[in-house]
Amino acid sequence: MMRLAIEQYRRGQMGEAERLCREALRHRPHHSEALHLLGLLAVQARQLQTGAELMRRSLAVNPDQPFALSNLATALLDLKLPEESLKSCERALALKPDFALALTVRGSALRALGRERDALESYQRALALEPANPVTQNDYGNCCMALGKHQQAIVAFQQALRVRPQDPIVAANLSVALLLVGRAEEALAPAEQAVRCDPSRRAAWVQLGRVQFERKTYGAALEAFERALARPLPNTAAGPAAQQRSDAEVIWLQGITLQKLQRSEEAIASLRASVGLDPQNSTAWSALAGALCESQRLAEGIECFERALALSPDDTSALMRYGYACRLAHREAEAAASLERLVVLDPDNAAAWYSLGMAVRKTDPGRAIEALKQMLHLDAQVEYGLGALQYACANACDWIDYDTRAAQLVAGVRSGRRMAHPFTLLSVSADAEAQLLCARISLKTEEETFRLEPAPHYQHARLRVGYLSGDFRDHPLAYLLTGVLEQHDRSRIETYALSLGAADQGTYSTRIQSAVDHFIDLSCLTDRDAAARIRALEIDILVDLVGHTQGARWDIVAARPAPLQINYLGFPGTLGASYIDYLVADEYLIPRELRRHYAEQILYLPECFQANDDQRPMPSRSPARSALGLPQDAPVLCCFNNSYKLNPTFFSVWMRLLHALPGAVLWLVAATPLIEDNLRGEAGARGIPPERLVFAPRLPYAQHLARLRAADLFLRRALDGPARAHLQWRGARLAHGRLAAAYRGADRLDRSRPRALRAAGARSAHRPRAHRSPADTLDRSTLNEPSFQHAALHPPPRSRAACDPAALRSGTPTHSPRGAVTPVTRLQFSDRSRLTPSTSPGTPHNRVANPRWRSCRRFRVPRQ
Repeated sequence: MMRLAIEQYRRGQMGEAERLCREALRHRPHHSEALHLLGLLAVQARQLQTGAELMRRSLAVNPDQPFALSNLATALLDLKLPEESLKSCERALALKPDFALALTVRGSALRALGRERDALESYQRALALEPANPVTQNDYGNCCMALGKHQQAIVAFQQALRVRPQDPIVAANLSVALLLVGRAEEALAPAEQAVRCDPSRRAAWVQLGRVQFERKTYGAALEAFERALARPLPNTAAGPAAQQRSDAEVIWLQGITLQKLQRSEEAIASLRASVGLDPQNSTAWSALAGALCESQRLAEGIECFERALALSPDDTSALMRYGYACRLAHREAEAAASLERLVVLDPDNAAAWYSLGMAVRKTDPGRAIEALKQMLHLDAQVEYGLGALQYACANACDWIDYDTRAAQLVAGVRSGRRMAHPFTLLSVSADAEAQLLCARISLKTEEETFRLEPAPHYQHARLRVGYLSGDFRDHPLAYLLTGVLEQHDRSRIETYALSLGAADQGTYSTRIQSAVDHFIDLSCLTDRDAAARIRALEIDILVDLVGHTQGARWDIVAARPAPLQINYLGFPGTLGASYIDYLVADEYLIPRELRRHYAEQILYLPECFQANDDQRPMPSRSPARSALGLPQDAPVLCCFNNSYKLNPTFFSVWMRLLHALPGAVLWLVAATPLIEDNLRGEAGARGIPPERLVFAPRLPYAQHLARLRAADLFLRRALDGPARAHLQWRGARLAHGRLAAAYRGADRLDRSRPRALRAAGARSAHRPRAHRSPADTLDRSTLNEPSFQHAALHPPPRSRAACDPAALRSGTPTHSPRGAVTPVTRLQFSDRSRLTPSTSPGTPHNRVANPRWRSCRRFRVPRQ
C-alpha cells in the first residue's frame, strides 16, 4: 500500500497519496513511512506544525531515516527554528555523509543563523555531489550575494536557469544579481522572463520595476510597480501583516519613481501611504523626507528624517541627507551633530567628511579644515573637494599653502575637472579663461535638466519683466536693487519679483513688494513647478539676480521659462550657460580684452554697472571710538571684508602701511576666535604687534553703518560692489576704487598698486580728523555718485523711442543715438534687434554710452 502511495505522490496525486497513507496507518498506527509521507504532504500544504509533528512521530518509530530527518529540517526551517533544523541535518548527514539534499538544507539553516561562510562551504559540498541541482545552485547563489560574491552568484543562477528555464524565482534572482553589479541592461531579460513564467507573482513584477528604475525608464518602472500592487502575495503563514508590509514596500517604490518623474505631489502622497502602512520602515520615512525637501518643504522633511533616524540611528544615508537638509534650513548645529555621528560610523567615507566640512565652515572653521583635509586624504578626486578646502582655509585666514592650492585649482579646472565652484574660484584667481571653464563644468548636462517648450513672443500691453532672487529682504542685494525697482516706468513695464526665499517683514522686503506689480513666492515650489509658474506668468524677460551664489536654483533658469534671460548683479561673472543670453556689466568689470571669456553677450552700461538705493536711511549718530575699542587719536585703518576675501599678499601691504604709521591700528571683523588668532599670528610674523589689530563684532546693518565714521581710511584687497556702495553711502574714504578688481581678483591690479595704496593710506591717515572736509564724512555729496543716480540712468527723451515695447517685440532694428545711456532700470528694453537670445556666446553687445568716458566720477582710471 505504501509503495502505491509513494507512486501516487510522484504523479502529483496528493489527495490519493494522503488517502493511502491514512489507510496504512489505520492498519498499522506506527507505520514510519506512512507517518513520514503524511507529514511531507502536510508541509507542502503549508500545515507546518502538523507536518513536523508527523515526521517526529515517524522518527520516533525509526530514527535511522536520513530523508525524514532532511524533510523535518526543511519544515523546522519554515517554522523559523533554524537551530533545531541544523541538528536534524547533522543527524541525517551522520547517517548518510554524501546526502546532497541534507547539505543544501544545512546551508540554509546556517544562513538563518547568520553563519554565511559556513553555509557557503555546505553548499559547495552539496554541489560537488550534485553539480546540476538547480535548487542547490539557487541557494548557493543567494549565499554568494549575501557575502558580496556577486559574480559567483551570477554564474550559479545562470547554471540553475539552464536546468530549470521556467523557474521564475531563479530568473528573478539572476536579475537581482546582475543589477547589483550595475548591469541593468542585462538584468532586464531575466526579469522579463520571471514575469512571463509566472505573471501572478508579485516579486517578479517588483524586480522588473527595479530594473526599469535603474535603467531610468521610469514610466515602465511605474507600470511594473502598479501591476505588482494589483497582485496579492501567495498564501503565507505570516498572514495579513506580511501583505501589508509588502504593499508598503511596493507603494514606497511607486513613490520614489513618481519623484523621478517630477510628479512631486503624487510621490509625497504615495510615500505617506507607505509609512502609514508600515510606520517602522525607516527607508520609507527617509524617502518621504527627501521628497519633501526636494519640494522645498524643509521643516516637514527634517521632521521625517528625524522619524527615520529614530528607527535606524545608524543609517548613514539618512544621516548624510538629514545633515544636508539642516544646512539648507540654516540649522547648522543639528547638521554638524548629524554629520559628526556619520563620520564616527563611517570614517572612511570621503563624502561624509566633505559634508561635515561644509556644514561647519562658518561656525567652526578649524573643524571644517580638519574635515576637508581628511576628505582629501581618503579621496583626492572628490568633486569640488580642493576648492572647499581652499575656501575653508581662506575663511579661517589659514594661509599655509594658499598660493599652491590656488594654482592647483586653476590647473584642475583647465583639465576639465570639477575642482571648485565658480564663486570659490572667483575669490582666488583672476584667470578669466579658467573662470569660464569652471562655470561651464559646474552646470548640469542637458540630459540632467528639463526644458520647457520654447516660449512664444507675447503680445502684452506692457512688457513683463521678472526678477528672480532669494534675497528680496534686508540683504546686500536689496540695498542695491530696491531703488531700481522703484524707478521702473509702470506705464510701459509690468514688474514681477520672483522670490526663491522666505519673505520677511523688514523694511526692504516691504519696499520691494510695494515697488513691483506682482510679488510671487516660488520658495515652496519644486524647480520644475517654479519654471512652469514663470512660464504661466508669460514673463518676457527674466533677470537672474542669483548666479553662482548661495541659494541658486539653476534648474529653474535652465528650463528657459522666459524667451529672454539676463544675468545681473548677484554674480558679476560669467555663468557659462547657453540659456543665459546677456550679462549686464561695465568696462571696468569686463574690459574689452576679456569679453571672449564670457558665455553671454555683454550689455555694457556707462560709468558703473551697479545700481544702488539712494533712499536708505543714514545714521544720525555714530558711537564714540572708545565704545568701539578704538584709540581716540591714533589713525584707524579699517577693512570689514569677509575673512575669505583677505589674502597674504594684501595683508602684507597693510602691515607695511602700519609700519609706516606708528600708533595706527587696523580694524577688522572676525566671525570666530580662530580667525582673530590667525590674523594676529600673521601680523606678528610681519613684525606688527598683535594688539595693533582690533576686531569688531558683526552688527545689524544700521548699527554697522553708524560705526563706519570711526575709521580714518578703508583698506580693501579689492572692492566688491555692495561693500563699496555701503562705504560710499556712509561717506568713507577709500584707498582705491576700481570696482573691477573685486571680480577679477588681486592679480589684475597693477604692480604699482600696493605702493600706491601705501602712499594713499599714509596721506589720508595723517590728515587730522578735525581738518577733514565735509566730503570726507557723511554728506549728500555721496548721492552724486553714478551708482546712486537712478534718474540719470534713464535714457534722455530723444532715445526713449528705443525703449518702446512694441518695437522690441516686432524685431525691427532700433538704434539709440550716439552717447545715449541704457539705464539699469530699462537696459533690457532699448533695442530688440540686439536683445535676442544669444547664438554666439562671448560676442559683446555694442556699447551704448560714450566709449571715451572711462571714469566713475570720483575714481578716474586711465584708459588701458
